[in-house]
Amino acid sequence: GKVVAQMASGIVLSDVEISPLGNRIVAKMGDSHFTLREFPTGLSICTQSTPANIEAMRFSPDGRFLGTVGRSGVVRFWNGQTGETTLSFDWPVTALHSLAFDPNGFRAAAGGDEGKIIIWDLE
Repeated sequence: GKVVAQMASGIVLSDVEISPLGNRIVAKMGDSHFTLREFPTGLSICTQSTPANIEAMRFSPDGRFLGTVGRSGVVRFWNGQTGETTLSFDWPVTALHSLAFDPNGFRAAAGGDEGKIIIWDLE
């Protein structure tokens, strides 16, 4: 293949994901920020921060949501197209490290330090 685009932020980028719709790309910046950009142009849509480190980020299968989990035990769901916060759930655990959506995008699950999986209804 050939390079079709390059994006630069000046900060270490990790946990990069392309939306299922193929029109957005998100990258974790440092510990507690992410940048949402148009794909494949790289045009910046927004940069958001969270109060605690981001451990995982995932787009929902329909691209409606971008979910983030972190060490604070808070799961945030952002608009997958604009990056605005849409939902936030606080679970009293020490840290969440993983996030997944069901195939329809109606539910999300997160796992953390206490060996538990928490499932949310997003409708």
